[in-house]
Amino acid sequence: MSSRAPFILENYLLNIGKVTVWGDAMIFRKGFKLAISTVVFLSLSLAAKGTIAYGDEATDLVPNTERSSELVAAVQFVRQTGANRNFKLFLSQAAARTTTLQGLVAMHGFEEVRPVLESEILSVISKYGDLWDENLASSYLEFFSPGELESILKDKQESPYAQKFRAEQDAVGRSMQKLSESILKDALGEVLLAVFESFAPDKSE
Repeated sequence: MSSRAPFILENYLLNIGKVTVWGDAMIFRKGFKLAISTVVFLSLSLAAKGTIAYGDEATDLVPNTERSSELVAAVQFVRQTGANRNFKLFLSQAAARTTTLQGLVAMHGFEEVRPVLESEILSVISKYGDLWDENLASSYLEFFSPGELESILKDKQESPYAQKFRAEQDAVGRSMQKLSESILKDALGEVLLAVFESFAPDKSE
């Protein structure tokens, strides 16, 4: 057997083009664009004062004296709006396009592979999620002041910065790509390796 890793990671899909997620018909037509404006404003209508994180696991940001107050506020913004949930979506999309996942689905069936994939994605999110949130927050701070983000969070569509928020999504996305390319690569690699190993034959047999 070749010593090369038993899967191909050429297509990290950091520039996600036309991607269809398995069975979901969810298509992204631009690169790493954070196409979240509509989702954010819908989430704002439902979000309480607590923090929205991943799934049902909502946790508040733990204060850190090394973080600036601006970054803390921006992290709260991306969590309360649910903007940080794009990490899970990007990982799912990217994994679905790799030879690894396509081969495993062909051998074992989608219904058997899916729960393993979802579990491993949640595992890497627990590892890299805080850094992803901070990078996304930093990207927003390149284009918005903490006061503007607070206004968007509080006033939603009525905020005087609502139009700016929609207009700057491409720019925020480009910034986030630069900051988080390595995170997405590392996280995706760990997901694929873990999923592959979970279906590998038992060496003891």
